[in-house]
Amino acid sequence: MPIKFLILIFMGLLFLHCCENVPGESFDPLDHVDPLIGGANRGVSAGAATSWGMVTMTPQFVADRTSAHNGDSEQYENSDEYIYGFSHTAVADPECPPSSILIMPVFGERRWRANERRYHYSLEAASAGYYKVTLAEDRIFADFTTTPRTALSRFRFQNGWAHIVLDLSQDPFGHGWVRITAPNEIVGFVEQSQLIDPGRRRLCFVAQFDRTAMGGGVFDGERLLPESVDEVTGKEVGAVFSFRTLDGNAIQVKVGISYVSIDNARLNLQTEQPSFSFALVRQNARASWEKELAKIRITGGSAEHATLFYTALYRSLLQPHIINDVNDEYPLMSDDDAVGTVKGMDRYSGFALWDTYRTLHPLLATLYPARQLDMIHSMIGMAMESGHLPNSELPAGAGPAVIVIADTYSRGLHNFDVDRAYEIMRQHAQVEESDITRHPALAQYDELGYIPYEPEPEQQLTSHARAAEQALASVAATLEYALADWTMAQMAKALGKTGDADFFNKRSQNYRHLYDVDSGFFRARLTDGAWLEPFDPSVGLYRSAQLPADGARRHASAWHGAFFVPHDMPGFIDLHGVDQFITRLQSIFANDYFDPGMAQDMACPFLFNYVEGEEWRTQKTVREVIARHFSTSHDGLPLQNNAGALSAWLVWAMLGLYPDCPASTVYQIATPFFDRIEIDLDSDRHPGASFIIETSKPSDEDIYIKSMRLNGAKLGSTLSHADLVKGGTLRIIARKNR
Repeated sequence: MPIKFLILIFMGLLFLHCCENVPGESFDPLDHVDPLIGGANRGVSAGAATSWGMVTMTPQFVADRTSAHNGDSEQYENSDEYIYGFSHTAVADPECPPSSILIMPVFGERRWRANERRYHYSLEAASAGYYKVTLAEDRIFADFTTTPRTALSRFRFQNGWAHIVLDLSQDPFGHGWVRITAPNEIVGFVEQSQLIDPGRRRLCFVAQFDRTAMGGGVFDGERLLPESVDEVTGKEVGAVFSFRTLDGNAIQVKVGISYVSIDNARLNLQTEQPSFSFALVRQNARASWEKELAKIRITGGSAEHATLFYTALYRSLLQPHIINDVNDEYPLMSDDDAVGTVKGMDRYSGFALWDTYRTLHPLLATLYPARQLDMIHSMIGMAMESGHLPNSELPAGAGPAVIVIADTYSRGLHNFDVDRAYEIMRQHAQVEESDITRHPALAQYDELGYIPYEPEPEQQLTSHARAAEQALASVAATLEYALADWTMAQMAKALGKTGDADFFNKRSQNYRHLYDVDSGFFRARLTDGAWLEPFDPSVGLYRSAQLPADGARRHASAWHGAFFVPHDMPGFIDLHGVDQFITRLQSIFANDYFDPGMAQDMACPFLFNYVEGEEWRTQKTVREVIARHFSTSHDGLPLQNNAGALSAWLVWAMLGLYPDCPASTVYQIATPFFDRIEIDLDSDRHPGASFIIETSKPSDEDIYIKSMRLNGAKLGSTLSHADLVKGGTLRIIARKNR
């Protein structure tokens, strides 16, 4: 055989061998974060921020916050024509504080009123720690970057008179005070009326300009006060600073905030941003994001999927946010203005636990355990200071906090005051130790075995638009309480409290009292035990075809939450029978009843794993759900982000792992979206250094799992958290046909 032919054969074999072993493209996390994805949805913050930062610079698209608690100012809509300002404290959940300190550049005449200072906008772009936009009419280029407790705004103007407006009137129930302390500085505070805390929270700030203003003053509503007046107090107050600019001139404004005092806001500003170096602040923000996002490194798969994944991970790290200042002071969660101090940790705020306990906190406990522990410390501190555990930091409904603490403990993170935490949890879960302000309807839940539906006396079910919602709320709350009981039982068992474990484990079966065998649904019951009639499982679907004439969205039906028994899925399957369980679960997806943004339904695509031989349906359904509901477009998220819960769901789903039951520490497995995934583990809190998932598949159509081996040993359809944090390699072989 000719030597040249042998060489060609050898080179061909070598090429094939190399192709088999060369991994796909490796993706840089920062290059694949696009904060504008899903901007048309509620609870999405597209502005500049650092991970868990107190400051988020976000454009505001409404004139005021009269609808402050429905998220309108943080959502982008195609019909939004104007930007009215840029908020320093807009966060990614509509139940958290409304934006309070707005900054806005204007050109020409002084215009401080919202409807007069608004601009059309264009050329909007964002990346991790950075946001920019052009305000069209006067060609003002605005860009922003942040540190954890400060923001830096930069505005470029044309030749003429430029003005910077600082507006504190965005909270319709708030109260503000501002004082001009120098031609280049203003200080003040706004007292936020809030669903948060037992009353108000004071947000203080110091704003400094990189040049001296040539005029301006404070305003009170419609009135711009004389320049001799340097301070003002009221509901619609702020200030205007005026400058003479040349084409391309930039004016920079740095703002430090604090929930303790103006002095602390100044200290935060001096410490985190001593100069006006936009490039340095942006570089530091980028570096901090690079560190956090690099916890997961992906190889192979499409660039679009990489962008979906890293944007979701980015959004999972925005909330809860720190609330302590650089000197470690923070506002106590109490009725007065008392101040506390943390040592060696951060204090967190902005919890929205009813959503985030399902996906976000398990993700943080796995990837960022030190942060998660600080959050547990924060929850315990809130309970000690105010008498209640947080939910959305409301003085009621502490079940989600119980779930988060128990789940964190079950994941091997014990570096908190476990005994005190358990006693606080128990106080919220025992009738004799609780009260209605901490755990509503607990007495009925304990006595009846469910939370009854109790209509208002004058309410007529046939005409009251919210009857279905209220009935569903009693069902949803019962199911949530049952899960909280089960997680409480797991922690009690681990602590050797056998009596408590038995009590809570038994009470976790209360979900059965609302299961109607005839219909196969959970249904609302009255106090006397009768089923609520009439019953229509489709009433209230969050679908445009189901909207009533007034356009109000009743966002759930009996289908939503119909499978929410994560702590006893085998028992729940027995109630249906295996065949009926699979048939009904399939129907959720076939009839378009499923949306991953519906909190109690998030686990549904993964529940096929509970029936041997049906795991392929999970592998197929997860792919279909993501293809249908997620994209890199303006409306690329379903419903709202729920303080990062939806983004964390997407992170888990694309990893091919899902924590379907808190405190069970078991992940349901689906087919990963990437060829190789390397998860860095915290060696101070986990026994392993990294966990690797390798998926071998000839093509993108190979979505069905043929076999799995963990460190060489055969694996079923689940992975334990203990095995994940030990480190090692999970190898998956996928095929085209199931």
